[in-house]
Amino acid sequence: MKAFIAGATGYVGKAVVEQLAAKGHQVVAHVRPDSAKLVGWRNYFSGANAQVNTAQWTPEGLNSAMEQVAPEVVYLLLGTTRTRAKQDNQVTNRFEIVDFGLTTMLLNAACLLPTPPLIVYLSSLGASLDSRSKYLQVRARVEQEVIKQSASFVIVRASFISGSGRDDSRPGERLAAKASDGLLAVAGLLGAKKTQSKYRSVDNHQLAKLLIESAERTDRYNRILTLEQLS
Repeated sequence: MKAFIAGATGYVGKAVVEQLAAKGHQVVAHVRPDSAKLVGWRNYFSGANAQVNTAQWTPEGLNSAMEQVAPEVVYLLLGTTRTRAKQDNQVTNRFEIVDFGLTTMLLNAACLLPTPPLIVYLSSLGASLDSRSKYLQVRARVEQEVIKQSASFVIVRASFISGSGRDDSRPGERLAAKASDGLLAVAGLLGAKKTQSKYRSVDNHQLAKLLIESAERTDRYNRILTLEQLS
């Protein structure tokens, strides 16, 4: 399988690249051409037996990249962290530009291929056009675009994505995830196993495994899935 990973330098993206390459798949990790860590990422992904693509985030650049790579699967794992968005004082704009704009730009390019790839999109639990959260609204809008444009897709809605190995430590998020998991464990003991499975936190390696498995199983195609359904 040939896979193209957008968001390869992110927390989940790195794990997806590593696991796909370890399984012997041909992996192309996208890295921004203007990344200050481009040399480091080239070395990192080369060591993981993955190729690096540095296409510009423009329709022309991505169309060319898709034609050259001709992937069978495209993983859409782009996302703006809340911390980064707040630091830039552009919470709404960054979600709109990155999470929606860049993701759908790549989606458009992938779906123009003569043989469109499977699209695997990492969304979020609670994604809804009616949400008060701009982040969840944007996730729901991307889901709509994936469903409308893709010949085949898998959308995975995850809850807390937390664990070690992040570029930013996020102590508050990790504490919240632990507290939530504790409450869910109690719920599980009381019989609410499905609720526990659906809302539990997951780290990057666990989530990468689920995303990859979902791309390998045709019974998961053209569905929006939660962690409960992937367990």
